[in-house]
Amino acid sequence: MRNRILLALALGPALAAQGYVSPAHFTVAEGNYYGALPLGTTTTPDRYLQVHDDFAGTARSIGALAFRRDGGNPYEYQAYSMLVDVLVSTAATSSDLISATFDNNHGANKTTVGQFKLVQFPVTNHTSERAFDYRIPFDRPFAFNGAGPFCWEIKVSSRTNANTFYFDAFYLANSNPYPYDWTWGTGCKATGETYPMSMSGGSYANWSGGSVTLRYTGYYFPANALITLLIGAQDKNFGGIPLPYELPGTNGFPSGKCFLYLDPLLTVPQLTNAQGQLNANLGVGVNTSNNGNLLFVQAVAIDTQANAFGLVLGNMVQTQVLAPFTNLPISQVYLQGGIGAVGTVSKNIGYVIKVD
Repeated sequence: MRNRILLALALGPALAAQGYVSPAHFTVAEGNYYGALPLGTTTTPDRYLQVHDDFAGTARSIGALAFRRDGGNPYEYQAYSMLVDVLVSTAATSSDLISATFDNNHGANKTTVGQFKLVQFPVTNHTSERAFDYRIPFDRPFAFNGAGPFCWEIKVSSRTNANTFYFDAFYLANSNPYPYDWTWGTGCKATGETYPMSMSGGSYANWSGGSVTLRYTGYYFPANALITLLIGAQDKNFGGIPLPYELPGTNGFPSGKCFLYLDPLLTVPQLTNAQGQLNANLGVGVNTSNNGNLLFVQAVAIDTQANAFGLVLGNMVQTQVLAPFTNLPISQVYLQGGIGAVGTVSKNIGYVIKVD
């Protein structure tokens, strides 16, 4: 069933990050790209530098540089350590004029704020929060004078991670970015089904028309059934009960454990076909103020034979809205597997960072 409706729904507010985030467009929104060098690669040595024009004009004391994991990688990142040199300055160049020679980008106030510094990164899991968990504290604060762009550089001489980990980044411009969809958790089994109820998302956007379309595809649902899409703006608690919440009367029954993953604000009825499949399109009006907003959707169906609770639920789909953005005045120089004087330049691309 293809059902297009307009949801009169305020999308979930995004959580603001403490400190200053660059580029600001991604303060509360997942970036449209990802990367591993230099923080998440398995090679050494590595050398990496970014120039941020958006720092110019505001003096600030900077005591740490922080990064966040890429939201598109749902697996656990293990804890690991690195030995790094960290150098910062008021840049001698701009993002548009960034030089492939690393040292040419630093200004006269280039300062080493960490030398052979042991950096320890924690275990992290994929969550709906966009936390800057990967923090590199400086040995002493850097007095950025605001007289030009901000330049930071990291040299990695040793690391303990055996796997490659990816970090949130941005890439060029996008006038019509699609929402991001992630799946969370597992569903439980409807009567007669071998596999748990499963749903995925595949949203698209029409920013010139002020709308996005949320698309949901589900399998192993009760056949020819009326099901309900639960729509919420947060996945942390339900009436004070921490989420996910295991429904009583489901463990030990044919359905297996059933979980509620969100706090419902709205319900939308849908129909499945004879094969127990769901196809639903939900239209949502948006504007640029919705940048970074989150929406959580989970399917529920009545099934009195599946368990004592009488309901079966699917997994959850999380969607994030990303507003259009132009080329951002931040560029990078990188060199993998070496710490030579010259690297490769890429303009209007880099990691989303936070300084505090």
